[in-house]
Amino acid sequence: MGSNFIDDESFEEKRIELEKKKQKKLEKQLRLKQKEEIIQELQKIREDKNINNHSFDICLKNSNKFPKGTLKWAFEFLSSNEKSEFEEVRKVYLERARLWHPDKNNVTNQEAMQYLNEAWQIVKKSK
Repeated sequence: MGSNFIDDESFEEKRIELEKKKQKKLEKQLRLKQKEEIIQELQKIREDKNINNHSFDICLKNSNKFPKGTLKWAFEFLSSNEKSEFEEVRKVYLERARLWHPDKNNVTNQEAMQYLNEAWQIVKKSK
């Protein structure tokens, strides 16, 4: 018999070793897939939370304390105060525009963007 001869016992050990490696690899792939699914779920929850925290109805309700078209109304609609830095208010405006834009979000109607743009124009003119 030559040096390439493998007896049944060695062969079975190698086969079992390869099966274990294969099983570990499959388990690792499954864990990675589960992690990816969890990350996707968390991202969706985060996006939904952002949309809910900045919902048009909440902004409109809060701003209705003041006459529409006034500076106080605009700041309240943007959930800011008059002492806020211009850049902070701008960031809020841009974030809501991204969330509420009809081309990006089928849930939001055009009225939300009209109010948002009107509030932003009032704030821009005041600064």
